[in-house]
Amino acid sequence: MKISIKMTLSAFLLALVFFFAGCQDGSDAAFAPQKGASAKIVVSVDGAGGAARTVGPDAANVSYRLVVTNSYDETEKYESDIAGATVTRELKAGEWQVGVWAYTGESLGVGWADETVTLAEGETKNVSLVVQPLTTEESAGTFSWGITLPAGDETSSTSATATLASDSAISINLNDFSEFNEAGTVSNGSLELPAGKYTLDVTATSTRKIYNASLKAARKEIVYIYPRLTTNASFAFTAADFSAEVYFSGTAALSYPTYAPTYTPVDVELELEDGSVQSAPITLNEDNYNYEWELSALSNAINTGNLTNASFRFKAELGGKSLYSPWQTASLSNVTGKTGIQLSAAIYKVTVPAYAGGSIEADNSEVVNGGSTRLTIKPDSGYGFDATGLPYGAQPVDDANGIQYDITIQNGDPSFAANVFFQPKGTVVLSGANAAQYKPIKIEAFESAVTGKQIGTTETFGDAAGKYPWTIAADSYVYTTSYTKNIVLRVTLEKAGDGTTSSANYTTDISNLYGTKEAAVTITVP
Repeated sequence: MKISIKMTLSAFLLALVFFFAGCQDGSDAAFAPQKGASAKIVVSVDGAGGAARTVGPDAANVSYRLVVTNSYDETEKYESDIAGATVTRELKAGEWQVGVWAYTGESLGVGWADETVTLAEGETKNVSLVVQPLTTEESAGTFSWGITLPAGDETSSTSATATLASDSAISINLNDFSEFNEAGTVSNGSLELPAGKYTLDVTATSTRKIYNASLKAARKEIVYIYPRLTTNASFAFTAADFSAEVYFSGTAALSYPTYAPTYTPVDVELELEDGSVQSAPITLNEDNYNYEWELSALSNAINTGNLTNASFRFKAELGGKSLYSPWQTASLSNVTGKTGIQLSAAIYKVTVPAYAGGSIEADNSEVVNGGSTRLTIKPDSGYGFDATGLPYGAQPVDDANGIQYDITIQNGDPSFAANVFFQPKGTVVLSGANAAQYKPIKIEAFESAVTGKQIGTTETFGDAAGKYPWTIAADSYVYTTSYTKNIVLRVTLEKAGDGTTSSANYTTDISNLYGTKEAAVTITVP
């Protein structure tokens, strides 16, 4: 099909006469280095040597010729064909008109570009030229296109619209010349158009949606139509090209109930119903630690249909450390966006006191309310650990890295007990009329009952006025709320003289054996 529009004769037509005159005797030999040359130009042409324009005619059908003219002496004129993507020429210092002709095999000019270049002594200057089509009343070329839409199983059904507009007010709806309404097919067409520069806009729309906003993909190309030549535009949309213009915005507020603020929000994350997440930077418009944010242009990769709910959270950073606000769910049914979504997070300080008998290390010293941090417990040798002294119902972690507990922050800075490490120790005291005839030769310690875990054994005793000291030998004994705070000591006595032995069990409270405190077990010998 031909579209005929009358255009004004341009100055290019006059220049074309000089071009063909120059082609009569122009040669590469004429472009030898000038006498007294002290500078260089490196000319690159968009389209020469097979390098494609945005969308232009097939470079194989077009030749390019470099024309360099002294601005003050037109007799100093040099010409040569451009065989590659760039050409280097040596010139003397001064002002030069650097031009490139595009022409077909019949030596018919189809385009021109030029630029004024001033060269200093010893200078090398790069010149990049984009050849513009020659436009006259009769000049025309052909535009041919092929647009492929993705298959239906990727984006349901898909349709597309395409327009072609020129700088001289030509506007063409390509849908008038081909069909775009079947997904997975190629739309082909061709038109004869006046030579010139055009803008091609293509928009493809899917029936799939995110929050009632249709998924769309768009392409914009600059198209050059040269006289008597065909310009081909061919490209394919894929499912990954589609996105939806969904807009969400709101605020991200940080609060520090117990100490001075330190963290700064850096981005907001959106979690969709399928579990996928998209994030976007926060617009840092701060008002008393209240920050504005927005999300837009959600990609097809995170879409599974017309979703109705989403969860939002924001991330804050400080010195390479990150923390997140709790997920907050927003109902977004029947909307293509929502503003005024308010996110907030209170940050609390985790301060672990120094202890005698061991240490506790927290993975994070600042934690969002509702967030958690891991504690690593390191008792000193010979000490046990009282997990009931940890805050917020600490939960043990089955981990090979020693004793670890997780705590979840609950509306305040965590509070640790004054004592959490203890040394299970004490004395056995024998009493009764026959006490002097016996002495302990073994003390065994067990959790809860003698059928439980054995946690230590002592077999060597001193004797200090009838008091026999004992200490649980095993390190890192931990008791929690799931255990009783009492242990069971099984004491074996030996009778002097005949060497007979007897054993008995004694329940002993070890819940307060901090510092220098000891537990005393008194055994009455009959």
